[in-house]
Amino acid sequence: MKKVCLLILVLSLSAATFILRAQQSPYEFPFRNPALSFDERVNDLVSRMTLQEKAKWLRLILNRVSSR
Repeated sequence: MKKVCLLILVLSLSAATFILRAQQSPYEFPFRNPALSFDERVNDLVSRMTLQEKAKWLRLILNRVSSR
């Protein structure tokens, strides 16, 4: 009887986990969610970037502007 109850509990928890994951957004990160505003997406992306990544992007932008 205890094994049956344990099995039912495990199956119930597995089903609940599956249902909750299915209801979550399909986008892993907010910056990939097109339903959010541009500002929200940019703020999320920049907040995830390291200082080195931000410096590389700044150099890339400055090189493009100066080459015009």
